[in-house]
Amino acid sequence: MKRRLTNNLFLKIISVMIAILVWLMIANINDPIVTKTYSVPVTIQNSAYIESIGKTYRVEDTEQTATVILRGHSSLVEKRANDIQAVADLTQIVDMNSKPYVMVPITVTCEGILPENITVIPRNMKVVIEEMESKEFAVGVTSTGTPDSAYRIGTGSLEANPTKVTIMGPASLIQVLDTVVATVDVAGLKGDTVKTSDLKVYDKNGTELLENQMDYLKFKDMAETTIEVQVNLWKVRSDVALKVNYSGSPGDGYEVIDISVTPANINVAGTDEALEQLSENNNTIEIAAEEVELAGETQNLEKTIDLAKYLPEDIILANDTKSAIVQVKIMPIGSKEFTIPTKNITGVNLDNERYKAVYETDKLEIRVKGDSESLTKVNENTVKPVIDFQGKEPGTYVLPVQVTLPEGCELLEDVTVSVQIMELE
Repeated sequence: MKRRLTNNLFLKIISVMIAILVWLMIANINDPIVTKTYSVPVTIQNSAYIESIGKTYRVEDTEQTATVILRGHSSLVEKRANDIQAVADLTQIVDMNSKPYVMVPITVTCEGILPENITVIPRNMKVVIEEMESKEFAVGVTSTGTPDSAYRIGTGSLEANPTKVTIMGPASLIQVLDTVVATVDVAGLKGDTVKTSDLKVYDKNGTELLENQMDYLKFKDMAETTIEVQVNLWKVRSDVALKVNYSGSPGDGYEVIDISVTPANINVAGTDEALEQLSENNNTIEIAAEEVELAGETQNLEKTIDLAKYLPEDIILANDTKSAIVQVKIMPIGSKEFTIPTKNITGVNLDNERYKAVYETDKLEIRVKGDSESLTKVNENTVKPVIDFQGKEPGTYVLPVQVTLPEGCELLEDVTVSVQIMELE
């Protein structure tokens, strides 16, 4: 038996070695040795160590990531991104006084991968050690969305709680901070409510701080960077009248025939107390007389009024209307203005078989002078407007209107109308 085992022993050893080599070759083909590269976040540990010596820190590089290269069999290193742990332990700082930054070693582990098969780039994280600084900021509140149509966000309707916060962090970062803002969504709200909002911090360029910058900040006496906002909605009051006053007198021989304002009514919103006061004023807002000065005027006057100037306290405009247009009609004493429909115009010298005239307004305004008895006879039945279309081809024209008036009346100014002559189809 022993002789059989030792017969051709050398050949048998060679065969075993060849078999092992073949197995290794097959294994390497099916599961080859490869390298795989991952970008992973670096977790900072033991930040309290820095705070214990009255300092704080910030990472020099904007992104706290490292490139990790794994080497090994494909089955071992593929799809391992979630298994890689990259850590920068602040207790491993050798020289705390190094300038402009200190180097913190980055340690990387991955279950099943030997340390010698792991490469990390960079090997160290640059960390700036700074003095801790604090600063107090008022909390501004903004809103998004629109409440129910019966309500509006009024002046001072959004109240933050707390109204101010103290932020602590690296001196270089604290010094560039500018505003702290809470934003609440008021879409569809139908009454007063309390909303929760995350605080957002902006620098002096109006840029919101990034998440990794926010990580360096601490809000004194606050476990989270959220606050409550009291939303007090103002009720809408519709059809509030605008009353126009004027000062001064037109020129000699002239008088005010009519004064109007567009829009005549507006929608406002206000506190309950302010709306009650508005009701006592007959839901009317008056425009001061000095806004409409008529001294010596002999022509019609038109002026745009900024409505915000005349809103009572705790009242705001409830729609997009920001201004009103006041129109004052001034005419010689003993004259009047009349409105005549353009459908009453008689067209002459127009080939009605080929053309038609379309007026770009539905009425003519004519100014007439006469004694009081004669003026009573002026109306759309007694005024005869005529247009001569002689020689007019298709197109748009501003044409004179010949107006025949009752006896004892005369026109104060010429009358024209815009008209389009069109071919009949």
